[in-house]
Amino acid sequence: MKGLNIKKVVALGIGAALVGTALAPVVSAANMVPEGLTGLEATDVVSSTGTPIVDIVVGSTAAVSDVVWAGNIAAKVAQLSRVAAGAAGGCGDCVVNATVGGTITTTGAGETAEGVFDFSNQEAGLAAIQVTNTQMPSLVNEPVAKVKWDSTSYSSTSVSEDLNAVIDAGYNSTVGSSRYAVGELYGSIAKQNIFYNVNLGSGIDISADKTGMDANSYFDVKIPFLGKTYVLDEIDASPSQERLVLYSNTAPTDVQVGQTLTVAPASNYEGKELVIELVDLVQTGSGTTQNTYEAKWALKVDGSIVKYVQKAPTTTYNLKDEFGSGYFTDDIYVTAAGLNLVANTYTATVRMGNDRIELRNGYGFPYTGTNSVDQDAPWKVVFEKSGNQLTKIALTNQWKYDKLTGSETETSKYVLKVGEEVVLPNDFAKVSFLGLEDKIIKDVEVGAVDGINNGGIKYYDAKGTEINVPFYVQFDLDENRPRSVTIGSQEYTFWADYAAAGNLEYIKGDYSSAENQTGATWNDDITTAGGYTTKTLVTGTPINIDLGAKTSTGAVDYMSYLLVVDNTSDQAVLVLNTQKFDIYDKAKSPTLASLVFDDTNATGTGTEPTYYVPNTQEFLDVITNKSIATYNSDTYMASKLTYTDNNGDTATLYIRAGEDGSVWNYEAIKDETTKYGPTKDANHTKWTSAIRDGSDYLLEGMTTDGTLIVSDNSVFTISVPEEQRLVQAYLGSDETSTAAVGGQSFTGLKAGDTETVGGVQLTIDTASCGATGEVQGYSLVNVPSNLVKTDASYGGRSIIVGGWMVNAAAQNLEVLGGQKLQDVIQSSGDYVAAVLNSGNIVVAGYTATDTGSAASELINALEALI
Repeated sequence: MKGLNIKKVVALGIGAALVGTALAPVVSAANMVPEGLTGLEATDVVSSTGTPIVDIVVGSTAAVSDVVWAGNIAAKVAQLSRVAAGAAGGCGDCVVNATVGGTITTTGAGETAEGVFDFSNQEAGLAAIQVTNTQMPSLVNEPVAKVKWDSTSYSSTSVSEDLNAVIDAGYNSTVGSSRYAVGELYGSIAKQNIFYNVNLGSGIDISADKTGMDANSYFDVKIPFLGKTYVLDEIDASPSQERLVLYSNTAPTDVQVGQTLTVAPASNYEGKELVIELVDLVQTGSGTTQNTYEAKWALKVDGSIVKYVQKAPTTTYNLKDEFGSGYFTDDIYVTAAGLNLVANTYTATVRMGNDRIELRNGYGFPYTGTNSVDQDAPWKVVFEKSGNQLTKIALTNQWKYDKLTGSETETSKYVLKVGEEVVLPNDFAKVSFLGLEDKIIKDVEVGAVDGINNGGIKYYDAKGTEINVPFYVQFDLDENRPRSVTIGSQEYTFWADYAAAGNLEYIKGDYSSAENQTGATWNDDITTAGGYTTKTLVTGTPINIDLGAKTSTGAVDYMSYLLVVDNTSDQAVLVLNTQKFDIYDKAKSPTLASLVFDDTNATGTGTEPTYYVPNTQEFLDVITNKSIATYNSDTYMASKLTYTDNNGDTATLYIRAGEDGSVWNYEAIKDETTKYGPTKDANHTKWTSAIRDGSDYLLEGMTTDGTLIVSDNSVFTISVPEEQRLVQAYLGSDETSTAAVGGQSFTGLKAGDTETVGGVQLTIDTASCGATGEVQGYSLVNVPSNLVKTDASYGGRSIIVGGWMVNAAAQNLEVLGGQKLQDVIQSSGDYVAAVLNSGNIVVAGYTATDTGSAASELINALEALI
């Protein structure tokens, strides 16, 4: 779609103060893809306390206009950053106190575990995660807990909750999985590897049965469980079925004979009145206890009795279950029945509501009483005792998450994909598999790479510049005539001087229009350009070529080639010599990632030349020095390359050294292993054959720093992170907490006052006094001084200004349906202004002018929110 026509946007003063003084450029109409600011809200850029929650990130090498636009965006964010100020006095004072500036920090209520991905056993166990009250404040931590037991009050040593989990990270090595792609990262969780613990200090005596404890003034035992505080009401001490019954917010009620309870009808009885009446207490034995009386209940529908239930509360029962759940939906638990000696009345004690839990040692949770259900429940209760004292109640997972193929069973579930989680009951907490850290990726390509004739290597040098290195370059040589040759994306001129002792002279640039060496023009041209290099015109002569690569210090990183020449036909070839290519890295890893061209297996006897051997019929004998008498042009040789990741972990890659230099795919391996081919197209000491397809060629593999290596049987794509990517998992709740840090405090401010924060002048809004004498309407522009940052120093939620060529934060940025920024911005006039799923905002265009168009869209959207 066409963007809006905007004539001119001028830099605001506050933005200029943040990044330097300049005017914004003129903005023209453009194509905006996609229309992504429709749902923009103020909370996308500022917190509820009025503090900016975004950095405005501009590229370190960006044009000045990008920096100016970043400042203008910062100005709008600053105008949105308003906080209501509290009054310091009455209407007569009309002054306020406020804190201006600072940052807001947000922390989750949990713990993130991370570690290097270890492929030695295909799965990597992350360090066990533990979460306590420190990370998750909603967890109970009472160093001294009060307990009343048999009329005696005492203090337990402590009552606390904690969470524990162990999750393994793996990659799918099963080709036949319909659910997981080959090489897809996943998290697996073994049975009883998630624990929610309630620690009970010195413990609770569960050596004897007890009932009606909540209604008994002699007892008061409170136990936290999954976010609620429960009161202990029953203990069943039977060794085979130890259990506790607890209630929360369901006080016991005594029902006398003849009294009724109204219940909510189930769907089959909607619109009808349902009541339950205690019609009698039938004595079945001597005494007055609940074991000697059966309560007789009648269920009435619109006044007519439809069913009776008569049962002694030897153990608590639920009338909903006894009558049948098809009648009503309320839970009514009968806990006691008999003669109330104090009131001298016959009563049944009931609790209504669903805040009842039954914890049975070794059984499923929630407990149902049905063995087939409880044994397959996702969670199980485990009691831990010291003698007769219950010291810990644990809730652990009965389900394991370990399946990659086939169907799930009752207790064996699919592994977790990245972003999936296991949630504890009541949404109390979760275990999430986060996958690998999100790092900027550089794609290195090896093989039949688009744009490199005859195949080669595309990589990013130590300065982050894309470099194209061909495996070989073939060209003609005319005696005493310059020849221009394209090597990668660089032009070189070569001249064969057969007369001068068989010399080869070459220079960077295209000088093919110059005269021969005996003429003045050729000498003058190349001398003016900086001179030329002279080498001996024989096979094996090393030739250093400048393809634009730089070392980390900025020096030229020459590509090493060997010259192959046939003087009889004036034919020449430059073949890539053994060498190391250092790949761009942020220098935060133990080692620098690199790719090494090792050698070519030309003889099959262990004598590998250290250069690339193209299978060209014209030069076959020359290149191999006629050392293979039986060799023919239909048989290829393998060139070996070694990739080393940021951890020093290595993978070996093989190229079929043919005219197009493609990946040595498995079909070729099968046909040619008896000659000079490899046994696999790629290898790694910790990879297994299972990560390959049925023909045993590589589909995807990963190294320990998170590098992904993919083959399409033509090109190896090596997705190299700029620094170590750790695999992560999270344990905790969705709770978050925020805190303001820093800023400047002011007191006694009045309407119209100005203050300076970080070099920016702030004006206090006008105010009016309320009828009660309180100051109303005061607000402050709340501006941190460091809102604009470069792509080398940003962190957290960001507004990204500028495209992937100038801003590292925009590289490989997903903006629409999985498409990256570079996929949707294709030509001049295209730009993106959008709020992304990650919460980041991007304004970027194909040109600096287009980026200005995108920035202007965002500024207009922010202006509408002020």
